[in-house]
Amino acid sequence: MKPISGMQMRRFWRSFSAACRQQGLAAHEEREEYRKRVLREEAGVESLRDVDGLSGFDRVIQRVESDAGNWERAISFSQGDWGRMRHKIEAAAQKIVGVGEVRPYVEALARKLGCVVARGCGWDYSDCSLQQLRKVLAALEKQVKRLERKSVAA
Repeated sequence: MKPISGMQMRRFWRSFSAACRQQGLAAHEEREEYRKRVLREEAGVESLRDVDGLSGFDRVIQRVESDAGNWERAISFSQGDWGRMRHKIEAAAQKIVGVGEVRPYVEALARKLGCVVARGCGWDYSDCSLQQLRKVLAALEKQVKRLERKSVAA
């Protein structure tokens, strides 16, 4: 289990405060009961420090943002592992491509690895399983290491 980060902790408290305001929870006891209920229902824990920093945090923050009425933010956390994997893939591809759009490069690599079937359908990372995305990331990291070795040798 990956522990929750300081940034995630701060994000939770900001969103939690907004959710409490939206629901009219002003008393300390009401807010504590709401916090514990959300943590129990979404992550199966009593304390924020016990929340898994990956999917557990995603479920908790999605619920709190939804309760606060921040629908777009709640949806952004529904991507969870796919969103994190997309970020890692795009960061690695940026090192290879340089300035510019990385998605066509990543899509071509995903196709080469057998991860994408449909052509011309506005490919999205969610078209692939997490295992397939890990394969794409591993291939990109291998290419990045080759480029780094070449630049050191030159």
